Amino acid sequence: WQAWKHQPEDTRYNMVIPISYVAKEEMEFDIGILEQCLNSLVQRHEVLRTRFIEVKNKEGVHEPRQIVDNVYEISVKHIAIEQAEFSNQQSYLIKQAQDYVFDLSQSSAIKVWHLFSEENDEINQHLVVLSIHHILCDAWSLQVMRNDLIELYFSKLEKRSANLPSLDFHYADFSTWQKTNLKPTSKAFWEEQLTGA
Repeated sequence: WQAWKHQPEDTRYNMVIPISYVAKEEMEFDIGILEQCLNSLVQRHEVLRTRFIEVKNKEGVHEPRQIVDNVYEISVKHIAIEQAEFSNQQSYLIKQAQDYVFDLSQSSAIKVWHLFSEENDEINQHLVVLSIHHILCDAWSLQVMRNDLIELYFSKLEKRSANLPSLDFHYADFSTWQKTNLKPTSKAFWEEQLTGA
């Protein structure tokens, strides 16, 4: 949050998930289902509905507060291109996702694009790109979300219940635990480490 506050245009903290899919006659790609699944993912992982505001504490010092919105609907930007351009546009879109500037105080830090190619009026190549600010997740949780999204999508397509593990706690729970349990120890640790520095 501090890094974003001082350099809000910095996109180094964007994490990008590209998911490609080649549609076949027996298994067409359904963007409507994908959008439903993205919104289910956002409901499942409250961190994806989180934004960060600045408030004054009792001492008058500005500090961040996370706000978890009850509802946040993902809007997907759809981009249709010709088949021959797909490879070049794919690289361009991933770069665009990497360079997207989030405003962490106004909305959740997740953005989604859908690139698809058409040939003979048939859509046959797809690339879904998610850009998520690192404040919301790390590489491990990014993989969890990717797997959840894939399971949600195929369970809907196959008309079955999604086989997802239960979430016993959310990131806000971890933050609260960390603030309560580690703050005195951390301060003492760093004071000792930095003595004489």
